[in-house]
Amino acid sequence: LAADLAARTLSLDKLSGAIDVAHPRLPMKHVALPLRGALRVGSASAEGQLSTRVDDSAAALKFSVARYSPLALHFDLDIDRLDLDRYLPPHPANAERATNPVDLSALKDSAVDGTVRVGKLRVAGIEASNLRLQVKTANGRLDVGGLDGLNGK
Repeated sequence: LAADLAARTLSLDKLSGAIDVAHPRLPMKHVALPLRGALRVGSASAEGQLSTRVDDSAAALKFSVARYSPLALHFDLDIDRLDLDRYLPPHPANAERATNPVDLSALKDSAVDGTVRVGKLRVAGIEASNLRLQVKTANGRLDVGGLDGLNGK
C-alpha cells in the first residue's frame, strides 16, 4: 500500500484476494475466483487491472474510471476460454423459459464503454470462438453490439 498525500492517490501494486460464490443451484455448489492485480485510486479517478484463473479459464480485466459521479468507466476484459455450462444449473428440457427484466436504472447517468473478448465460449451446449463484443452505456441506454469473429458450432 502506498499513499501520496500531495497527489491524493492510493496505490495497491500487489493486490490479491478471492471472490467466493456459493449457491445450492450451482452444479458444484461453490466457485472460488482467486484475484491478483493492481489498483490506483485518486480523488477523481481510478485505474487498475485484475486477473483470475478458475478451472481451465483465465481472465484479465483492465479498467479506468475517469470520474466517479456520474460514473465514466472504460474497460477491456479478455477471457481465454469459458464453459458457462459448467457453472449454470441444468435447465429442464420441457420447462418454459421465463424472461425477467433486468433493472439497469443504476446506469442511467453513467458512461461505460468497453470490450469483452472470449477465445472459446460454451453456453447451453453451443460453442463459439474468437468473440469480440462492444459494450456501451450513454443517456440511460445500454448498447451491446459489434459482435465480431463468431465461429460457432
